[in-house]
Amino acid sequence: MANGTKQNKRPLAIGGAIIVVLVAVYVLRFLNFELALPTAAKIQVEEKRARELRQGIEDTRKEVLDIEMERLDLVDATAGFWPFETNKIQDRIEQLARRSGLQLKTVGAPNPVPVSEYVRAVDVNINSHTTMKSAAQFIQAIEENGPYRLEWFNCILRPNQPREPTGVQITGKIRAYVLSDDAAKFVAGVDQ
Repeated sequence: MANGTKQNKRPLAIGGAIIVVLVAVYVLRFLNFELALPTAAKIQVEEKRARELRQGIEDTRKEVLDIEMERLDLVDATAGFWPFETNKIQDRIEQLARRSGLQLKTVGAPNPVPVSEYVRAVDVNINSHTTMKSAAQFIQAIEENGPYRLEWFNCILRPNQPREPTGVQITGKIRAYVLSDDAAKFVAGVDQ
């Protein structure tokens, strides 16, 4: 009988263990289902999170607009700056001289002078013997150049011969301001 009792207890123990496992699975499933249900507290938490996300989006949008406004202010401030290589400045000066009827005797190579991290001045020395009319037209053409600005850094106008002048000698330094590549891309709105 002792042997039979052991045999009877074994299926009972196995059956009891199976029942305990099934009850545990059922309870855990019920709890997980309960956890997945939208309760008032969960809805409030999610609404608060959604409000915070919307506010974050709005703050980011305002920051982007502020940055774009700063970029547009820089575009206005740098409107006369040359956004490309310096040899175009020398070409433009020679073109303005030809249009004015002025033959440049010498044109110096563009000389970059650092102004800041994003801007450099480019100086071009010129020398010419010409008529007063051509000199005046050239001086005016430099002053009115557009869309990129040129300016006289210094300009000396004197008779070509002190005793019997037949024309004038114009000597000077013309300056242009050039944006660095990074600054030109930023002003143009190009991603770097």
